[in-house]
Amino acid sequence: MTLKKIDLNYWEEYFLEQIAITDEMIKGFRDSLSSQNEHQTADLGDFASLNQEQNDTYAQISRKSLYRKQCHNALIRVKNKKFGICMKCSEIAGKNVYIPIDLLKLNPLRTSCMDHQKK
Repeated sequence: MTLKKIDLNYWEEYFLEQIAITDEMIKGFRDSLSSQNEHQTADLGDFASLNQEQNDTYAQISRKSLYRKQCHNALIRVKNKKFGICMKCSEIAGKNVYIPIDLLKLNPLRTSCMDHQKK
């Protein structure tokens, strides 16, 4: 039960779109950091608040960068026709065990079948 070419095309477009959206979000966060740096103040209370905002923004950039990397890796699996295949089953048993499409729709970044997801 392999994913059909049309399904792979859908997922390729999906991940390309997710990467583009994430790139825009990361750019927005970086622009926000630049803006925050321009508005630094000598007031200690304002400085603490600004520092917290910057830490939150860095955390957002980190999370979005990780998501972008995961989408990029999924896109590579799509192009190599490995998307939807449990990576652990491939490594351990050398066989292709397909992840049910319903599970992929819930979490397109999933790389494990139900048996290996639990472990």
